[in-house]
Amino acid sequence: MNTEFLDVTQSEEVKPRGKSIAVITSTMAHTLRAEMLSHFSSKLVERGWDITLITNNRQDYFDYLIDDRVKRYSMDTSYNPMSERPKILAKFVEDHPEIDQYLFWDVRMKTFCKDFDVIKEQGKPAFIVFWDSMHEIGTYGVKKRKAIMSRLAASEATVSSFPLDSFIEDVTYIPYLYPYGLGDLSQAVLGDKELILFTSGSSMRTNIVVKNFAELVQTNEAFADKKLRIVPINKNLSKKDRAKFTALAEQLPENIVLEALAEKPHKMLDGNAGAIIVDNNQEHPKILSVAVGKGVPTLMVKGFDDYRLADFNKGFRICRAAAADVQEELIRFFDPQEQAQRSALALEAVDTPVKERLLDCWEGLLLGNEWSGFEFESTEHVLRTTIAYQKNLNQQLLQRHAKAAKFNGDPIVKKAKKRVSKLKKRRFLSPTWVWRKVKKRIKRVLLKFHYWENNKRFNFTFIELNRATQEKLRLLILKMYVEFERVCKENGWRYYLAGGTLLGAARHKGFIPWDDDLDVVMPRKDYDEFLKKAPALLRDQFTLNCHVYPYCFTRLEILGPRTTAPLHRKGRNIFIDILPLDCATEDPKKRIKHEKRAMWLKLAMIDESRRIPKLYRKNLKKAIRYILLKIFCPYKIMIKLWTKNATKYQSDDAKYWVCLPGDYGYEGEMFPKETWENPDYLEFEGMIAPVMRDWDTYLSNHYGDYMTCPPLSQRGTRHRIYSITLERYEDMTVEEIAQELSDDYFNSTGKRVSFMK
Repeated sequence: MNTEFLDVTQSEEVKPRGKSIAVITSTMAHTLRAEMLSHFSSKLVERGWDITLITNNRQDYFDYLIDDRVKRYSMDTSYNPMSERPKILAKFVEDHPEIDQYLFWDVRMKTFCKDFDVIKEQGKPAFIVFWDSMHEIGTYGVKKRKAIMSRLAASEATVSSFPLDSFIEDVTYIPYLYPYGLGDLSQAVLGDKELILFTSGSSMRTNIVVKNFAELVQTNEAFADKKLRIVPINKNLSKKDRAKFTALAEQLPENIVLEALAEKPHKMLDGNAGAIIVDNNQEHPKILSVAVGKGVPTLMVKGFDDYRLADFNKGFRICRAAAADVQEELIRFFDPQEQAQRSALALEAVDTPVKERLLDCWEGLLLGNEWSGFEFESTEHVLRTTIAYQKNLNQQLLQRHAKAAKFNGDPIVKKAKKRVSKLKKRRFLSPTWVWRKVKKRIKRVLLKFHYWENNKRFNFTFIELNRATQEKLRLLILKMYVEFERVCKENGWRYYLAGGTLLGAARHKGFIPWDDDLDVVMPRKDYDEFLKKAPALLRDQFTLNCHVYPYCFTRLEILGPRTTAPLHRKGRNIFIDILPLDCATEDPKKRIKHEKRAMWLKLAMIDESRRIPKLYRKNLKKAIRYILLKIFCPYKIMIKLWTKNATKYQSDDAKYWVCLPGDYGYEGEMFPKETWENPDYLEFEGMIAPVMRDWDTYLSNHYGDYMTCPPLSQRGTRHRIYSITLERYEDMTVEEIAQELSDDYFNSTGKRVSFMK
């Protein structure tokens, strides 16, 4: 749709606000919401905004997909009762008067209403943003819905990316800001014979699409060679849905194929004529966003009547689940001219000028200035759609109320209520009733003295390192690497860059700009000798932490600087990871056993190292498992079992080496021995470092198109740090540390390298 921007002057004169804002959201897991917020915040930072992101940090290692220029504040609810959250938030608002306004990113949070009230009590402007209010709010009960709607009315403005919201409620419509730009994702090579259908269950809409495609195959000659792939994406499929899918697979014609469950469905979009998305599932927005970024024509099938807003958000269409509409859309997918037009529309949604205009609207709204609104191609059609949607919602509510009224008016129900009222007078004599009354209070008392609560130690904030501190941290890591390289070369020990460090060497000739880690691997024979002799060979300011539990590899650490991070009570030194390369057997059956045993030991060590969870009924099995592991499998025994399993096939004649502690599984970490014996060399921060000979295959298997930088929202994670102390390096400048490192390298190799970028 060609959206026109209209100059809309606000009726009330609003005093412009400053460019300082805090965004309140839930845990930022690796979802579309996290990617969109990451993109949104980074774009505003580029425009001079000062942004603070407030999250619920629930020990999620994907919680750091945010630009490092954005300040971070974490109300760590894993270590703090939720009842304390309003006090923590109120204190944050008091301590940061420079923040001009607050933006609520997710109304689905359980604490949304309380958080909103805290912000308004402090006299701060509050904005609310969501995707589809009638879907998110309409599914709540009456009481919860009224509470949320009252907050929407009290906010400075409520923004939605769903056009119907601007007609149903007093909501400002700003189109969806896609988290990808042109070139961020490799563009899909569209096929001309195959469609892909993503579904989260065997719903009516799925059956309608499949049935109509099968009908077109039989009646339309153009569909004789066309195919439809059905891809389930819901990991929690019910037994009923699984049985329906099994029965459906037996009835499908040859042109329709039922795929296995896909864990990463958005990676299956290349090479298809288009994508169809049905049902409501948390993966669907992710698939839709990636499809638009790749330029894939996409269709969303909805259930209620007269729902056909043509391309209102660019790049995808919506149709209702009716046979005529579905068949019409299926035919469009294979029309070359239509496909080209819709691909162009999809790519236009991620075009930079379009995004800049959307950001202009956001800035105008947040600053209280004049801003530009949007109008639709057919306002009358949108209004008709809105009325139909509202009628559908009202009918559902009326049916519920009618059932309740009929139930309450039934004579048998009335008699039962009278009987219950008589029993209520005597229920205090029931032990069950007494226990129900006191159980909640006992729980509250136990929580105050609970093992978890007694051992909580974190403050409620963690830090996002500034640029200077990041540079110092990387220089200290390089300082350890120079010492490691010196010791290995003097003793003839082999080592190779691996993981993200190898990727950085190949793509950036140094660290990945958003990484703060360095990984090396060593053959088991050299690794064992290194553990025995290196402690006596290292200089005084370095130390070796052998068999880091529960990961079972070694870390070279520098004494002095320390960080505190989750699951580390006393903090830890800055380090580089040194992982062993073990021999793998050629027998496929033995290899599977080797892998399963290593995986079980890794998971068991991680569970044994964790604290005992709260003793709720749902956590009882987990708590018992943790207790048994701590009693019968202490860390010393686990390390011995791990080492025994890792070195089981140790031999000089082995043809394959595998890095068992690696993150990419047994097959992903296993390579022929010959690829390591004659290494290649790549530049890393001005130095020449050894890497495996087949490093291109290694990186392609792990990262795909590794030479293309991923978009901001997909750039991995840093180590989570709550605090950092640099000791004597605190007062040193980056230039001084770089000069000291350069001197160390010169003393070690006789070569002079400048480590200043």
